[in-house]
Amino acid sequence: MTQFQNLLTSDQFYWISKSYADYADLCFGDGYLGISYPINDAEVREYAEQPEEYGVVDILLDRGLTLSDKRVREILACSQLTQEELDIVIEAIAENDTDGWWGHHGFEIELADQPAFAHFIGCSLGQGGIEFEYCGAFKDAQSLKDWIESQPLGQLDWTP
Repeated sequence: MTQFQNLLTSDQFYWISKSYADYADLCFGDGYLGISYPINDAEVREYAEQPEEYGVVDILLDRGLTLSDKRVREILACSQLTQEELDIVIEAIAENDTDGWWGHHGFEIELADQPAFAHFIGCSLGQGGIEFEYCGAFKDAQSLKDWIESQPLGQLDWTP
């Protein structure tokens, strides 16, 4: 496993694509593990810098956050959002970006010294399907599960 992980990601993918010619098929069905949302920092910054245009106060209020009149004025004056406020804004952005979510896919691969898990991110191509991008290999299912859950808005649909 260590020797494999020491290879460049492109070399790992080359080996996987030769050893598992049907790797894309393996990413479907049982190969679907969960989702996460890749946060676009520039987009989040736009919401914070143009709160009136993006309706930031309405987003926060609609999601049950209680804001004082003073805090509303601060937000409208482009004050830095709290982590709780940022999280709510990010969730709102993600909910409105159905094609922007990343699907996490993977399957077990047999290496010379032990099995590992190949991990792919599936990006929607709209009606064109899904494009799978190889990310790397994990030593075991739990490591992969922990990584997916650590991603922004990461949710598992898989139990190892």
